[in-house]
Amino acid sequence: MGYGTLACPSCDAPVSPGPGPRSPSDALACPVCDHAGRIRDFLSMAAPVRPARVEVRLVAGPRWAVRR
Repeated sequence: MGYGTLACPSCDAPVSPGPGPRSPSDALACPVCDHAGRIRDFLSMAAPVRPARVEVRLVAGPRWAVRR
């Protein structure tokens, strides 16, 4: 999909998501100011992408049964 920056929305410090794939709804906290939220709150796809960047990919998740 593209590249983005993962930074704290409060203090703008770069934040590492840790190893492995993550979901936009996963919890994340800033190591500098302790602001907590979801990864989607920390992710910016706006240009220019800063040196602390992440690769954003869309992957198919598990299929859920629909109950009627």
